[in-house]
Amino acid sequence: MITKIEILPNDLHVHFSGENSEIFPNIWLRDHAKDEQNWDKRSSQRKTFTASLDLNLKIKNAEILENGKCLSIAWPDLEKPVQYSFEFLINNNCLLYTSPSPRDVEEWRLAACGWKKRGGGGGGGG
Repeated sequence: MITKIEILPNDLHVHFSGENSEIFPNIWLRDHAKDEQNWDKRSSQRKTFTASLDLNLKIKNAEILENGKCLSIAWPDLEKPVQYSFEFLINNNCLLYTSPSPRDVEEWRLAACGWKKRGGGGGGGG
């Protein structure tokens, strides 16, 4: 079950029962919205064009529903909140880590949209 959520600037930190938690980038959550406006149930395909989404999309509001069985997230570009089930989140965690670093999250964000981090002069790296 979902026990706690924390809205971060570009992510949602979801705590599950036990010691598990995951950080879900906002863009990933928004891209995986399976509500009527964004998901075609007949074809099981997205209606939303991922590349058209704002990478800096912020969560307006999020709350835990049904004693941790699901989350409801209000997005600024949608009229109705989108619900994400516990099962969906735990089975589709986008990073497959229990504690991703900020760098891991940023690299995932770029990769999710088919973009690669640009190497910009200065050398170094991590």
